[in-house]
Amino acid sequence: MKRIFLYSTFLIILGVGCQTFEFDSRPNFELAIRTGIELKLQTELSPNIEYYEYSEIINNSEIGDDFLVIYKIKQSSVDIRFAHDKEMGSVIDWQLKTGADIVVNGVYFHDDYLPSGKVIIDGQQVSDRQFDFDKTAFIEFEPNFKITDTALEQLNISEVKNGAQTYPFIFKHGEGAIKEDSALKARRSFMAADLAGNIYLGVIKKSDVSLFEMMNLLQDLEKWDNMVNLDGGPSSGIASGYDRSVNSLTSIPNVILVKEKD
Repeated sequence: MKRIFLYSTFLIILGVGCQTFEFDSRPNFELAIRTGIELKLQTELSPNIEYYEYSEIINNSEIGDDFLVIYKIKQSSVDIRFAHDKEMGSVIDWQLKTGADIVVNGVYFHDDYLPSGKVIIDGQQVSDRQFDFDKTAFIEFEPNFKITDTALEQLNISEVKNGAQTYPFIFKHGEGAIKEDSALKARRSFMAADLAGNIYLGVIKKSDVSLFEMMNLLQDLEKWDNMVNLDGGPSSGIASGYDRSVNSLTSIPNVILVKEKD
């Protein structure tokens, strides 16, 4: 079984100065620390799609709750694209209504259910908003799949048929891109690519994970090229026609749809 470890165990010892109180005689308590993840299940859903489930490891030894699901997809064997619709509902609703093989929540959106950043579908921008291009990634599905670091590379928007802006990078060309822990914790979802032509879509089920911790937990799972953060918190969710889903906790106006080619 594959295990990824993060931290050493910490102990909390209760006691106050030189005075003796009744609770001083109680045994030391070990704080439950998530120290890694362990592969729980790996299965081939089709010749082009593999599915992985991971559990968390507590204090380097105890197997904890279900923690992470990942779909590994042969990019050349699927049609993959962003879709936008204010009325669709949760990621499971999206999957049932579109018949997609896999649906994962997409990028950030405002209270009006329009994207917070630049999203292009069928060559048209969904809203007038965009993030600062000095700080973002752009996921392009049409005409060709590419994850662009818009701070370093020029993006020709007029040529994009389907794509979206997001942030931050989790990995850039295999190197961790989160330099410090913000301590902001939430459910997480992500999209990644490797150099072998595979795309990865994943969701962390637990709501107490920072981006920095996610990076450290995921760094040794695969030989990542680029990985980017998708919208997190209650938006995070992934659904599939293979009956292996983690539903979002709210309605999602934009998603990534994956359909196997005929």
